[in-house]
Amino acid sequence: AATSFAEFNLFVPNIATMIGVGVGIDYALFVVTRYREELARTADPPAAVAAAVATAGRTVFFSGATVLLSLAGLLVVNARIFRELAAGAMTAVAVMVLGALTLVPPVLAWIGPGIERFRVPGWRGLATTAGDHGFWARWARTIMARPWLWTAAALVVLLALASPVTRLQLSLDTGTGGIEQQSAAAGREILEREFNEGRISPLQIVYVSRDGPLDDGDLDAVARLSELLTNDWAVVEVTSVTTLLDRFAGDHSAATLARAAEVPQAVEAASGLLNLEQGADTTVIRAVPRWSPDSPGPIESVVRIRDRLVPAALEGQDAEVVVGGLSAQIVDITAESERKLPVVVGLVVVLSFLLLAVVFRSLVLPAKAIVLNGLGIAAAYGLLVVVFQEGAGARLFDFEPTGTTQVYLPLLTFAVLFGLSMDYEVFLLSRIKEEWERTGDNRTAVARGLQRTAGVITSAAAIMVAVFAAFVLARLTEVKALGFSLAVAVLIDATIVRIVLVPAAMQLMGSRNWWFPAWLDRIVPRVDLSEGEPGETAGDPGATPSRSASAPPPPRAAKG
Repeated sequence: AATSFAEFNLFVPNIATMIGVGVGIDYALFVVTRYREELARTADPPAAVAAAVATAGRTVFFSGATVLLSLAGLLVVNARIFRELAAGAMTAVAVMVLGALTLVPPVLAWIGPGIERFRVPGWRGLATTAGDHGFWARWARTIMARPWLWTAAALVVLLALASPVTRLQLSLDTGTGGIEQQSAAAGREILEREFNEGRISPLQIVYVSRDGPLDDGDLDAVARLSELLTNDWAVVEVTSVTTLLDRFAGDHSAATLARAAEVPQAVEAASGLLNLEQGADTTVIRAVPRWSPDSPGPIESVVRIRDRLVPAALEGQDAEVVVGGLSAQIVDITAESERKLPVVVGLVVVLSFLLLAVVFRSLVLPAKAIVLNGLGIAAAYGLLVVVFQEGAGARLFDFEPTGTTQVYLPLLTFAVLFGLSMDYEVFLLSRIKEEWERTGDNRTAVARGLQRTAGVITSAAAIMVAVFAAFVLARLTEVKALGFSLAVAVLIDATIVRIVLVPAAMQLMGSRNWWFPAWLDRIVPRVDLSEGEPGETAGDPGATPSRSASAPPPPRAAKG
C-alpha cells in the first residue's frame, strides 16, 4: 500500500514483509485463542466473537500501538533509509492490527464452532487450564519459590550472550555478495577487476565561492586542494577544473578559464566540473579512491579531507567546501545513527514507560519491563556480532563476513524488538493485573496470569521465530542478519525473560509491583486492558467476580 504513494529502497519491502507476517500471525493468534476460550464457555459464536474483540482485541490494539511507537522513533534519524524503513514497517504493522480487529472477527463468526473441527486428537493446543493447577501455574510457583536463584541464573545467561556487543563495529557495506549472478554484481566485479574499485563511486568535493564567479584566489585554493588529494595515500586519481587547465593551458588563472569558456570542446570537457552557465561559482573535484568506497581507506579519507585537507587549502577564502560520494554518505549515515541512537532509545523508553504506567497503574512494572526488554535486546545484539559480524555462522548461513554490522541494523532491531517485547509484556501483565485486582495476592496473580497466557505467548513466539528465521535463507546478508537477530530476540524474550525473569522479579518485588502514588492515581486517566469481562474471572468459573476497571483495586497506592 505504501508503495502507491512513495518510493522505497528495495530492502524495505523485505523488512516490512518480515515484520508484518510475524506480528500479523501473533495478533490473529491472540484473538483466535480468546475466541476459542469464549466459545467453549458460551457455545455462542457471535457472543464469543464479541467477547474476544472486547478483551484480546484491546490488547492487540495497545500492543500494535507500542510497536508503532517504537518504530516511529526511527523517524527522528535524519537519513532517508531510516525514514523509509520506519514508514514501511509501520504500514505493515498498522495493516496487521487492522486485519486482526476487522477481518479476523467476521471470519471467526462465519466459521463458528467449525474452528474445532480439525482439532488434533489428544492435543489441547492453546487451551488453558482454569485455576492454579496447570503446568504454567506450577512452573510460576517453582520460579517464585527461589526467585533470587532463578534471577541470578537468567541474568548470567543474558549478560554472557550480550557481552560481545562491546565489539560492535558499524559500517554500510554495499557489496553484492548475495546477488553474484545478477548483472549489477557482474558489472561491479568486472569494473573492480579491470579498472579500479574506487571508480564505482568517486569522492565528489564541491567548492562553492560565496563572492561570485571563481577568481584567481578561488582557483588557487582548488588547485591546492587538488594537489593535496593527489598526494593522499588513499587516492589514485584526481580530476578538477584546475588540473585540466594546468594540463592543457599551462596555468589555472581566471583569465585562462575565461578563454577556455569560449572553446566548445573545453566547455564540454569541463561540463561536469564547473557550472559555467549558472554563474561559474561552483566547481567539483573528483577523487577516485584506491579501494571500494565502502572500505576503511576511502571512509577514513573522507574524515581526513574534511578535517585537514580542506582547511589547509582554503587559507581564508570566502568559500564553502562539502564532500560527497558514497564514502561520504557512509560516514554521514554512520555518524547520524550513532548520534541519534541514544535519542531514539530515550524517546521510545520514555513514551513506553508512560503508556505502561497509565495502563497498569504502576511505576514499578514499566521500569521492570524496560530493563528486561533491554537485557533481551542486548543479548540479541551480542549474538548478531558473533554470528554475522565476526562470521561464526558464515558456513551455516552461507554469507561472507565483512567484520562490521550494517549501520541501520542496531536502530532498526531495537525499534522492532522493543515493540514486540512489549506485545508479550502487555498480554501477560494484563492477565496478572486482573488477578491482582480480584485477589490482592501477588503470588496467586502471577501464577494464574502465567497459566492463562504462557501457552499463547510461547506458541505465538514459536510461530514468529519460524517466520523470522525463514528470512535467514534470503540471499542478501543484511536480510539474513535481521531475520536472525529478530528470531533469537523473540526466542530469548518468550523463554528466559517472559517465563523466568518476569515471575521471579514479580515475586521479589511483591506488592511493590503495584506501587502508584495516590496523587498520580487521582489525575491519570484509567485505561482498561483487562483480559476478562466485567463480572467474569480469569480463573475458576465459580470464583468471586472480578472488579471492574473503575473499581478501586486492593490498597497499593503510596501516600502522597
